Amino acid sequence: MLALAALVMGVGFGLTAFADTIWLYGLTVLIWTLGEMLNSPSNATLIAELSPAALRGRYQGVFSLSWQLAGALAPVLGGLLREQAGNTALWLACAGIGVVTAVAHLVSGPARERRATRLRAAGAAVTPVTLARTPAPEAGEAAATSPAAPVRVGS
Repeated sequence: MLALAALVMGVGFGLTAFADTIWLYGLTVLIWTLGEMLNSPSNATLIAELSPAALRGRYQGVFSLSWQLAGALAPVLGGLLREQAGNTALWLACAGIGVVTAVAHLVSGPARERRATRLRAAGAAVTPVTLARTPAPEAGEAAATSPAAPVRVGS
């Protein structure tokens, strides 16, 4: 799914090089937005599958930080490329990055699956944590509806 997402985003960005009307620009935005919609849930799932259970939050945080870093660097680097080589080169470079990323996802897929399988097997051996028995629903309801006891300050 990630390879398809990268390819769709790359195609959407790459087509911007040839857009010359508002409708074509709109179509390119629609295409790369579809790619982003394929990408986001797939990435979150991949990170959850490839990270040890105790570190999932940290892995998700680092991934989120990478997007923030990309959001800060992309305008600068894209602006430099556009200034030096023009609009067409910028958008075709985005298409090329999408294709390279799609190929990288296809090549790395088997290794990712092997790691996910190992982590699933390791996780199955862990004894689940049991929680203390919860009180009966009536007790919770009574506590929620009874007035609170007055608090005494000092004695």
